[in-house]
Amino acid sequence: MNVRSQASVTYAYALGNLKIKNITHSNVVSTIVREVGLLAKKIANVEFFKPGDVITYNIIVTNPGNTKATKVTITDELDHQSYVKDSFRYLFLDDSEAEIKLGLKEGALVFEIGGNLPGFAEFHLHQEPGGQTLHHRPVRDQTKVREN
Repeated sequence: MNVRSQASVTYAYALGNLKIKNITHSNVVSTIVREVGLLAKKIANVEFFKPGDVITYNIIVTNPGNTKATKVTITDELDHQSYVKDSFRYLFLDDSEAEIKLGLKEGALVFEIGGNLPGFAEFHLHQEPGGQTLHHRPVRDQTKVREN
C-alpha cells in the first residue's frame, strides 16, 4: 500500500492596485507502508493414515510483505496425532538466527518464533496417529500462522 502526499501553498501579493492570489502545488511524494503478509502451506507425505503410521509434515511459511515479521506464532492442530519427539527441524532461506520454541498447548503444536521471521521458513516434523480405532483417516491441514 502506498500513501500519496502533496502540499499546496496559497499566496497573495499586491503590485500597486493589482492584487494577485494563487495556489501552487508541490511534487507528489509516494510513501510505501510497511506490511507483513504471512502465508502458510502444510504438506504431508501421505494422504491417509492408520494407527502405527508416521506422517512427515513440512510447513512452509512465507512473508511476501515488504518488512520482516516479528513474534510469529504457528499453531498446528494434532488431529488424532501426537508429535514424534526430537523430529522437529527448521530452515531459513536467509541467514536469520531467530529463536524458535516448540511446545504443546491444548491439543496443538505451537511454534513461537522470536526475533525476525525471514521471507521464507520451512518447518519439518513427524507425527504419529494415536488410538487404535482409527482406520485410514484423511490427513487434514489445521495450521494457523499469525504475528503477535
